Amino acid sequence: NIIDFDPGINTFTMTAPSPISSGDAFILKTDSSGNFKWAKKLVGNATVREIAIGDNGSAYATGTFKGSVDFNPDTSATTIIQTGGTPVKDNAFLLKLTRNGIFKWIKVIGGNYQGQGLAVAFNQLNMKCCFTGFAAPGVDIDPGPSTNVTSSGAGFICELDTMGATLQSKSLDGNCYPTSIKYDSGLLIGGLFQDVVDVDPGTGVQSISCPASTSEIFILKLTNALAFNWVREVNSNTICSLHDVRLMTDKKSHIYLFSAYTGSYDLD
Repeated sequence: NIIDFDPGINTFTMTAPSPISSGDAFILKTDSSGNFKWAKKLVGNATVREIAIGDNGSAYATGTFKGSVDFNPDTSATTIIQTGGTPVKDNAFLLKLTRNGIFKWIKVIGGNYQGQGLAVAFNQLNMKCCFTGFAAPGVDIDPGPSTNVTSSGAGFICELDTMGATLQSKSLDGNCYPTSIKYDSGLLIGGLFQDVVDVDPGTGVQSISCPASTSEIFILKLTNALAFNWVREVNSNTICSLHDVRLMTDKKSHIYLFSAYTGSYDLD
């Protein structure tokens, strides 16, 4: 329906279809005191999952969309992307807007197969961004002119420069969902996995596993070149339900992991 996105005394309304299952995604910017700066919407069936602040205050947003979506929030222009597949599949996206909410570029992973955008981070030192997600078998996880097709379901890692050119794309082969990433002397990845997953994105093999019908938490550290460094598992050894995993680091590179669960879980 109609929403006022200005949390202050003024109003800034945008309109989307009802019910919420067919509503539009939005991106809202305020200043450090919470005062309204701007709000933009993506018309169509899209979900913005995470936003990272990049070069010159730009916004990198990732998430998932299905069907036809206009990713250009400018009312005078359109940038419509259509997913494929029969039935129509979810695709992952990475959208860049300027600090003023102006469209710069859009990248998509999925095509005729399923893709999910789960997390995004920006490296201020090297001026590059990275987004991660899950890709079904047959998905090209390089959104540029080159190809890198997954042979099985896999978590994907894709680094791009500020112009949207692919720097490198890697896969974590298996049922792997990298839901949180952070640049910290390399790339730190947190998420969930099922069954057996090879978390070495290179030519080597570094397998982690969990019992059938369960999900487990993993923390993976890659180098700046996206080579394997180390991995830790948080194993419950029981059947329980896990939810989204998020991570943070402090100035001493301590790692803080956030999630939610039902049932019994050993966090040591």
